[in-house]
Amino acid sequence: MKRTIRLEDLLDRGVADENGTRIGRIHEVVARRDGDRFVVAEYRLGSGALIDRFQLTRWIFGRKPKPIVVQADHLDVTRGSGDCILRSHGKAAD
Repeated sequence: MKRTIRLEDLLDRGVADENGTRIGRIHEVVARRDGDRFVVAEYRLGSGALIDRFQLTRWIFGRKPKPIVVQADHLDVTRGSGDCILRSHGKAAD
C-alpha cells in the first residue's frame, strides 16, 4: 500500500530488525521521480549517512564511515515515533 509520509517525520527515526536489535537512524532518504511525484528508493542509516547529509568532509573525522543502505521496500515505516522495522528478507548493505 502506497502512502504519503513527510520527510521530517522520517529523518532521525530509529531502525531495528524484527528481533528489536537497533541498526541505526535514518539520516538520508534517496528518492526517484515517478511521473509527477517522487518515490522513496532507499534509506541511508548510520554515522556515514549523517556525514553525507551534512556534507562533512573526510579530513574532519579521518576515515569516513560508509552509510548503511536499506532498500525502501525492505523497511516497514511505522506510525508515530517508534522504530521502523527492517524485514528479515531485507538486508542492510554497507
